Amino acid sequence: MATVSDLKEQVDEVLLLLRRVVGKRQIRDPLGELHPDLTGPQVHVLASLGLSGVPLPMNELSQMTGASSPTMTGVIDRLETRGLVSRERDDADRRLVLISLTPDGQIAFEALHDGVRAKISNVLACLTSDERCSFVHLIGRIADVLSSSSDPSSPAEKSTP
Repeated sequence: MATVSDLKEQVDEVLLLLRRVVGKRQIRDPLGELHPDLTGPQVHVLASLGLSGVPLPMNELSQMTGASSPTMTGVIDRLETRGLVSRERDDADRRLVLISLTPDGQIAFEALHDGVRAKISNVLACLTSDERCSFVHLIGRIADVLSSSSDPSSPAEKSTP
C-alpha cells in the first residue's frame, strides 16, 4: 500500500478502507448480531447495563442507545418478560425508574461480552504485537477526540499532533 501523506488523501483512503470493511461486516450495529434471540436494541441495553455495573435510569438508557423513550419502554418490557432486566423505583426520586440486570441478564451480558472479546481478538490476531499497541493507542486518541467534543473538527482537537 502506498504511503498517503496529505490529509485529504488520508481521508479518502480511510473512506475507501471503511467501505471495504462495511462490505464484509455489519458496521452499523456490530453488537446487534451477537445474540440470535435478541434484537440490536436489546443487546445494546444489556451491554450498557453490564458495562455500567449499576442500575440506570430509563431515560439514560434511551440516550446511551439512541432510542426514543417509547421505543426504550418496549425494549425494556421485552427484556423484563424474558427475565433479563428488572425495573425498580429510585428511593430518592420515586418518579425515576431504574433498570438493572437480573442474574440471567448478567449471564447474558457476560456471554455477549465474551463474544465481543473473541471477535476483537480474531481481528487483532492478524497484527503484530507492535501494530496492536499502535492500533490501541490510536483508537484511544480518536476516542478522546470524539468524547471531548460534539464537533471533532473544533480547533482544540486540531492542536493535538
